[in-house]
Amino acid sequence: MVISETDQFDTLGGGQLEFEVIKHARQQLTKGQSHSQIERFSLAADLAQCCGGAVQVLFEYFLVEQASVVIYGAGHVSHSLCQILSQLPLHVTVVDNRQEWLDSIAKLGVNTLYQQQPELSVSQLKANSHVLILTQDHGIDFAVSLAALERPDLAMVGVIGSATKAQRFRYRLKEQLSDPSLSDNLVCPLGLPQIKGKLPMQVAVSISGQLLEKLQQLTTSTAEQNEQHK
Repeated sequence: MVISETDQFDTLGGGQLEFEVIKHARQQLTKGQSHSQIERFSLAADLAQCCGGAVQVLFEYFLVEQASVVIYGAGHVSHSLCQILSQLPLHVTVVDNRQEWLDSIAKLGVNTLYQQQPELSVSQLKANSHVLILTQDHGIDFAVSLAALERPDLAMVGVIGSATKAQRFRYRLKEQLSDPSLSDNLVCPLGLPQIKGKLPMQVAVSISGQLLEKLQQLTTSTAEQNEQHK
């Protein structure tokens, strides 16, 4: 039986035993460690199952590294983007200051975070996260961009917008960043230029393509570095 933080696949036969196995597994998963253990369950004393006896269950915990993608903004493009990214082996989180929009995104099976001032969450992001900024407010876009670019350990910082928006953002960022050259790391406009269209799903496909291209480049670079160290 495979048990994740949110789902389970196959079965041990159901009943209270399976319920306790799932509960125990998820408690252990929160520790974030790969390990194995054998747990003994007394069917009568522990689980109140009248058949009696005891069962030993082998638990094996595996950490699966997934690229972290953090989307700022839960609007229409973000919704379409999450429809795509939720089908890929990625850890996706959407941050917004509108709970009702986040509630709609959560139904797609991605993580959500309510933050009244979204830029304040940037300092808590995992290293190597890919940050995609698609909010409803250019002021929030800029604040998140500024905070994200100050973190050199992020894999990507991209902002949706036009060439004019990109030019204005870079000009202001150079004035406010601790190192003006950090503005060169901003990806704006966000998305592959060869994919045209302004419908939310068209924009989402463009952004997804660019993100996957970036992830492939990082995978290739890491593989080459590992090969050199052999």
